[in-house]
Amino acid sequence: MDNLHTKRPDDRLDYDIDFSRWLTSSDSIESVDQVSVAEGSTVEVDDHDFTAQVVKVWLVGGTAGETATVTVEVTTAQGRTKEVCFKVRVREGCST
Repeated sequence: MDNLHTKRPDDRLDYDIDFSRWLTSSDSIESVDQVSVAEGSTVEVDDHDFTAQVVKVWLVGGTAGETATVTVEVTTAQGRTKEVCFKVRVREGCST
C-alpha cells in the first residue's frame, strides 16, 4: 500500500490496509482496535470493516490543501498488535 493517497473534499472513498505481510500463516485479524484521523483534521472516518487480513477504512470530508494522517490498529487471534499509519492529501478538482 502506498503511504500517500489523494482525495477531493466531496469524495467518500475506501482505503484497504493489507496486514498479510505482518501475519503468520496461522494468524488473522481478530479486532480493529482503532481507526482514527489525527486531531485537528477535517477528514473523518465514515466506516470501517475487516477480513482475516485486510482492514477497509471509509473516509469523508477534508479541506483542500490538508494532509491527514490516518491510524489503524488491529489485534490478531494470536495476540499480536499492529499499528499502521497512512496519509491522505485533500485536493480540489481533478489535478494530481
